[in-house]
Amino acid sequence: MIYLYIKQHTITGLKYFGKTERKDPYIYSGSGKYWKRHLKTYGKNIATLQVWEFSNIEECEIFALNFSKENNIVESADWANLKYENGKDGNPKGWQGMIGSKNPLYGQTEELNNFYGRKHSQETIQLYKEQKAGGNNPRAKKITTPYGQFTNVKEAGKVLKMHLSTLRKLLNNSENGYHWGWK
Repeated sequence: MIYLYIKQHTITGLKYFGKTERKDPYIYSGSGKYWKRHLKTYGKNIATLQVWEFSNIEECEIFALNFSKENNIVESADWANLKYENGKDGNPKGWQGMIGSKNPLYGQTEELNNFYGRKHSQETIQLYKEQKAGGNNPRAKKITTPYGQFTNVKEAGKVLKMHLSTLRKLLNNSENGYHWGWK
């Protein structure tokens, strides 16, 4: 059986239209990203307002898409849906992603980032690459091996021709003269 349902948060009033194939759609809380984030923030105080049962996937799809469009579930602030429900997987053809205020970055990108819409020059990109390369990374941990001291694991791996994960295991276990830092 396929179930379509409407859930509503009892405190905030936000609604969610969804689909499940679980035995009891009244217990299922819903799986939408915005809806789950809302429940995490305001608590799982939800009520199931209505449930529809379908045995035919085509009928379910037609009903779900019509309901989604008629109730404007994506654009409306009353609904937590980020996309139209299609009764299958929730991704109808041509879905554009999070729209408007339901996108957590909506309205913040340009105001909070004064670099918005610009690009770094080639000189700046090269400077950043040089600053991060080799021993210039301030977070890189210095290491000591039986074959010498190195400014970071990547450099030691290249010189010793050793896989980085193997080298890290030796360093973490302090085996055979391998250890973090210079001594």
